[in-house]
Amino acid sequence: MDFNYEDKNVNTLILDAQVTAKRVCPGQADSVATQLSARKIMGKHFFGVEEAIKYFDVDPTNLQLSLFAAIPFGEQLLTSCRDSHILVAYFPISVAEFRDRKYARFPSLNERNSKGAFINEPCYPDWFLLRKAPVPNSTGKTWYEQQACLGKYEVVPPFPLIVYTHIAHHLATGERIFNNLAVRSSDTANGKHIFMVHGEERWAEIAAHYDDTTRHPQIGLASAYALPGAQHVLESLKLTT
Repeated sequence: MDFNYEDKNVNTLILDAQVTAKRVCPGQADSVATQLSARKIMGKHFFGVEEAIKYFDVDPTNLQLSLFAAIPFGEQLLTSCRDSHILVAYFPISVAEFRDRKYARFPSLNERNSKGAFINEPCYPDWFLLRKAPVPNSTGKTWYEQQACLGKYEVVPPFPLIVYTHIAHHLATGERIFNNLAVRSSDTANGKHIFMVHGEERWAEIAAHYDDTTRHPQIGLASAYALPGAQHVLESLKLTT
């Protein structure tokens, strides 16, 4: 991600929030106020620690709770995204675990692909703002053409985050995201970017039968806002365990 600290357009809301965010909130009162504010702004598009415990039966470590205490996005950004994005506290649950819980299936992957890293390795835990529809004007384009549709600070999210958010939002609200379209992720199998296809109800179907040069009217691009460099910080603090 290329962040221009001199840029003062609307996208600086993202940069300012990310740069100034504290990874460990100094006190419980501050963390509660921050999360209450975010919950109030995002409404049904907020999936936090409490929801993860309720729906996914996670058992957060103290380090993870410290991480999630501070939301790395400001109120202005959340307000601008409250109808188009989902603010999600991502806990490291792999796609394979969702498959074992009967929430995900692999109709278009062979045995070798379905055991790939993107299936068995979760993302790093953090707050993410995931767009709940494909990136505007990204359907019917190749992977390479879709990159030009991303906003300045948007990134293509990894597949585990897409599956997590899709299932989380459906369990919490009964709603499905991505407008019944498929979305490409940043993960690959055999040189093709993996995409998620809606299954029945809360199912997440995983497919890789179109290569990156395919233009399909129902395949768009997923996007999210994420804290830059967060994975390296978390790895240094060993927060992923």
